[in-house]
Amino acid sequence: MVVWKFYPWPEGGAERQCRKLAVELTRQGHCCEVLTSRLHAGLLSSEEMPEGYQVRRLGRWAFLEESCKRSLRAVLNKLPLSEQLADTIAFWLLLPVVRLARFSFMLALRQFLQQNSQHIDVVHVHEAHWIAGAVVWACQGLTPPVVCKEASFPATATINYDAPLRKALARCRKQAAFIALTETVAASLRSNCGIPAERISIIPNGVELPAASSPIIGSHEVVYIGNLSQGSRWKAFDILFAAWAQMQQQDQGRTRLVVLGAGDSTPWQQYLEAQGCRATVHFAGAVKDVGEYLHKARLFVLPSRVEGLSNALLEAMSWGLPVLVSDIQANLSVVQHQVNGWVVPVNDSQALAEALLQLLANEPLSFRLGQAARRTIEEHYTMQQVTGQLTTLYKRLIAQGR
Repeated sequence: MVVWKFYPWPEGGAERQCRKLAVELTRQGHCCEVLTSRLHAGLLSSEEMPEGYQVRRLGRWAFLEESCKRSLRAVLNKLPLSEQLADTIAFWLLLPVVRLARFSFMLALRQFLQQNSQHIDVVHVHEAHWIAGAVVWACQGLTPPVVCKEASFPATATINYDAPLRKALARCRKQAAFIALTETVAASLRSNCGIPAERISIIPNGVELPAASSPIIGSHEVVYIGNLSQGSRWKAFDILFAAWAQMQQQDQGRTRLVVLGAGDSTPWQQYLEAQGCRATVHFAGAVKDVGEYLHKARLFVLPSRVEGLSNALLEAMSWGLPVLVSDIQANLSVVQHQVNGWVVPVNDSQALAEALLQLLANEPLSFRLGQAARRTIEEHYTMQQVTGQLTTLYKRLIAQGR
């Protein structure tokens, strides 16, 4: 398996799925190895994880990307810049460093795969951006098939200028087999990207099913999970906090919003302070076990503008929480309005605030939606079910050959 970042770095959806699949595949008796970038100069290049699988950290200069990003971001945060302008400045100033870091990883990846291809049956890359093309490029002339997971809609977005050899990587990326998380993503791969239907399999993300549902009754906590560094244009933090400020005018501090995820929360704390509701929001940062928070929650909220198939959403549903989501395609592939969750229009903070108040006031409705959400996970999204589908796909790709 190939993923750009990996534990102990803070996990997003792709990283969490990679780790959990590696654990489950190893438990089932398969030999699984994770190849990732060496984002910290002090990390060992190879180590065995407690769950029994091997992790190899590649790229002598890969650490430059993260270390330089942190340093530059610390400087930009002190300047009176908008989030978008700060991101643009950081992108262009870091461009040479990022290209060097990624090319270093690509060369090390190619060398490793060339030297060890006789021991590899399948290469599964967990992200569909530039790294998918890098994996296919690294596997040129080798027998193991490459399968790439596409989570986003629209599928296979344009590879940015910060990727080395980006035009070549874009061509290489289209040669992989693809795992689409939803039918909508699969249709986008076929129509927008020209990927043949026979090279696309629809397999969702998987989650572990907790032993019992969250009680929810009597709880006064709403949970949001997302990396603050991803920005509002994806995760709609502006909508989330605007809606929270609006609903607090009626809630009067009875309910607390718990925000889980890495990233700098300072700008949002300042916003909430200005709105007079800072005391009702707790920024917990990156946490090792989100289940500790979901078990105590009353409601889960996800107002994103762009998602793949959100791991956070599936995990919340597995705990039997009522979920409140925006009406983007990824969310609608899992959540049916008033059946196993509640759906509001994307970019509508007023609708989100009203839905929060309605669900918080109606415990029987929330309980019914939460139990239906858990049944959805039991029937379609457990890690065992997903791993079974993946191993079937692996065997078919191996039989077909590269």
